[in-house]
Amino acid sequence: MVGGGVLDMPGGIILSMDRMNSITSTDFSAGVIDVEAGCILEKLHRTLDGSGYQFPMRLGSEGSAQIGGLLATNAGGSLAFRYGTMEGLVLGLEVVLSDGRIFNGMRAVQKDNSGYQLRKLFCGSEGTLGVITRAILKLVPSANQSFTALSAVKDVISLLQFAKKLRREASEFLSAMEFFSNTGLNIALENISN
Repeated sequence: MVGGGVLDMPGGIILSMDRMNSITSTDFSAGVIDVEAGCILEKLHRTLDGSGYQFPMRLGSEGSAQIGGLLATNAGGSLAFRYGTMEGLVLGLEVVLSDGRIFNGMRAVQKDNSGYQLRKLFCGSEGTLGVITRAILKLVPSANQSFTALSAVKDVISLLQFAKKLRREASEFLSAMEFFSNTGLNIALENISN
């Protein structure tokens, strides 16, 4: 849908990172994981199962989405409401620049105020500034409990008021909030295959 895999410029290339798919190291005491850019998001989630930690990026394409692509597009996912986009979940990056030099920003430091945060510059740049090859990502403790609610409101104004109230009264417990209209629900119901 975003067109990132569609080559529409003369002389352009599509680069596959499929073979750079390792999880290099995990440090639960620091709450970080070091992965190569071709690592599939679902593999990352499976690796963390039962560890007491999670990587808070969830999206429908996690079975094929690669960490490098998620960083290059600054993906948000369904938990961005609470945890932010990929830019806020990355601590360090290794990037191959256009002239072949390697930018080594692989710092696993949560509070890094030592200068420019160049890693944030590469997030969302879609490969125009360099090719991300490795990343150090933040982990968060897994939730002990999780609840999902489906609520109905009469109109958009009511929806906005309800969302504001939820944010005010349940802010630190609220991970995601999404909405759909009657039109969207009807389209989904009409197209469910039994």
